[in-house]
Amino acid sequence: MRGRQVSARCPGSCGELIQGYIRGKKLLLSYPVDLYSQVTISEGNRNYFKSYYPKVQKALEKTLQYLELPLGYLENLDFRVESQLPVGKGMASSTADIGAAVAAVGAFFGQELTNEEIARIALAVEPTDSIIFSALTLFDYVEGKYQETLGTCPSLEIIVLEGRGMVDTLDFHKNDYDTLIYAQREELAQAYQLVKQGIDNEKHELLGKAALLSARANQDILPKEYLEEVSEVALKQGALGVNVAHSGTVVGVLVDSSQQDGEKLLAMFKHKKWSQYFEKAYLTHTVAGGPSIF
Repeated sequence: MRGRQVSARCPGSCGELIQGYIRGKKLLLSYPVDLYSQVTISEGNRNYFKSYYPKVQKALEKTLQYLELPLGYLENLDFRVESQLPVGKGMASSTADIGAAVAAVGAFFGQELTNEEIARIALAVEPTDSIIFSALTLFDYVEGKYQETLGTCPSLEIIVLEGRGMVDTLDFHKNDYDTLIYAQREELAQAYQLVKQGIDNEKHELLGKAALLSARANQDILPKEYLEEVSEVALKQGALGVNVAHSGTVVGVLVDSSQQDGEKLLAMFKHKKWSQYFEKAYLTHTVAGGPSIF
């Protein structure tokens, strides 16, 4: 028996397309990118990662409770976390860790959990990003009381600009966040309609417009240095738009590779004086969301 193991991975995001007070609720819509967190569950009792990943440990406990299995089973399990996602930048690193962990331990005990079940378990640990779903999903990231599947994520190149510092999402939301996002509800209503039209009609430029509208609204809440400078260059060079992590530091530039060369645009950014503000700048691609077993 010893040595049996199951691995799962879940993509992160590059911030959110839109986030705020939408349809009378606090909602977000993220897009998944090809940067992953992988969790491997195996037989053993070392639990080396337990102290480093308390959220993963809690997710495993919540999963066993959901499956109506004894928590004592965890005493004979190890888990290993391997992540490509930076922490505290707004790239859904915690959701990716938790989503992969829930899927892996479920599979270890012979249960194939749906994305909806994984989201429900993840929400019992902490607020959860919409990359937990395979399709683009407008989601109540705190309580999970609203979920709207909007459609398949389009294939795009994403230039990731990692801003300086880190943001603790839980601490951030303890401030006057609710009041601040409520003040931006009209802009977010417009952004939501643009997203709907963009997905329904496969007009990716409308997604870019929605993302930038939401990003600019968020400047009154968690401002991003050089957002307008990045946007000016990006739009002038044919990018679809710019989005941000609404409770993080990352900025994303959405590129349709049929219209623009992401590598060329990235190289152009790196020659701008303001590029020195960003800790890292690199190219990723959108992918399908949700955890997967392998």
